[in-house]
Amino acid sequence: MKKITLKKNGLSIFIFLLFVVVSFTSYGYLYAQETSGGEPVGEMSGDEPGTSSGGGSGKLDNPLKSSGIETLPELVKKIFDIVLMVGVPIVALAIIYTGFLFVKAQGNPDKLGEARKAFTAVVIGAAILLGSWVIAEAIQGTIEEIKSEVS
Repeated sequence: MKKITLKKNGLSIFIFLLFVVVSFTSYGYLYAQETSGGEPVGEMSGDEPGTSSGGGSGKLDNPLKSSGIETLPELVKKIFDIVLMVGVPIVALAIIYTGFLFVKAQGNPDKLGEARKAFTAVVIGAAILLGSWVIAEAIQGTIEEIKSEVS
């Protein structure tokens, strides 16, 4: 039986999360269609918005509207902003810690190897964190540009 390494699992998880972010980001832009009256296409035909015709209007209230989040892409952006706000200081502390590991090694080759591995892991984590932000911003900019050209 083969052992599945952390590198393969980590890459698979990263690709999956990237797919989820791209899917959620593009979902709101692709399906946020409006009719000429300004109402979403998903409204039940014949019903006035906010009125009930026995079975309800078919409209769900957004529980996050009070915090300024009206669409799914805005929710994903807020979550991503929080991850960045937490992740960047953690990366800075991890770099400081790996510097401490280098000093603590005092020339011992084994401990220097461990410190190098820790530093490499921190740099890769920081690259993934900041790279995912760059990719998300590029996708969002591209979608916004396409939307402005279409309208």
